[in-house]
Amino acid sequence: MTNYYVWPRMDRSTAESLFEKVSGTSGPEVNLDVSSFDYSGVGQRKNSRDLQELRDAIIEIAEPFGFRARRSYDAYDMTDDPGDDARSDLDHKLTLAFHELAPMRWAEAGSNEVWSWFSLAFLPDLTHWRWRFARTSQDETWNVERWIGGDLTRHTWARYWWRPVRFNNDPELIGQLTETEMTQLLERPDGLAANSTLMTVFGTRRDEFYQLYGQIGIPRTKAIGEISARLLRRLAYVDDAVLSENEVNGLVNDFLVEIRESLPQIRDEWGKKEKERRTKKTRDVQ
Repeated sequence: MTNYYVWPRMDRSTAESLFEKVSGTSGPEVNLDVSSFDYSGVGQRKNSRDLQELRDAIIEIAEPFGFRARRSYDAYDMTDDPGDDARSDLDHKLTLAFHELAPMRWAEAGSNEVWSWFSLAFLPDLTHWRWRFARTSQDETWNVERWIGGDLTRHTWARYWWRPVRFNNDPELIGQLTETEMTQLLERPDGLAANSTLMTVFGTRRDEFYQLYGQIGIPRTKAIGEISARLLRRLAYVDDAVLSENEVNGLVNDFLVEIRESLPQIRDEWGKKEKERRTKKTRDVQ
């Protein structure tokens, strides 16, 4: 039987104050003092020792990817960048493990204040490390959504917890999707996640689309965004919320036919976009 816990909560004002400390080389200090934070209602709480054990378990997952916990943010510099692939692999590992490591009820997991505590008190150093190298420069603005609870599909830690919930129709799919696919399906504001059935069916059958796009030279890492955008445009004329699973499969079948018939046009549009991207990149370098 799963033991659910209530977790410390950080109010918005405190979160915003601590977020101001986030810079290219520093951030808030780790704070496991549970007396510093509020809790919601009655429930089993994690004490400071429990939290330290949980923090150690999460850090153990991150260490193979290059993270090293120290007393300060000086433990790493920009030369320690693990790379995009390693960051994606870390996200994938945490997605698979975090739901079990941090058991809580949906009401608790829906609290913005809980997730602000996770990122700004419990794991500020790891949160900082995860996103520091993903920016193009040390001066680039930090994304507040990754730190302060709000959009839980984009918050660093909330997204790991909620992903298994969103794929409840097909839990095994989580282990099969790449981080790029997961992000495209769940973190885009106009993504497919609004309909869990459609998202699951599309995710399960994504290889059929990749095969078609591969015929015109578009790799799967690039194809997922383009395919999702086309499907969303099609859904503008369909109330997918009332569709049964069989009807969703029928919709995906029709969409496959549409893609197959549109391959020449897609190839031409993609070629034009790639040319524009290369031209812009050349201008930026010059």
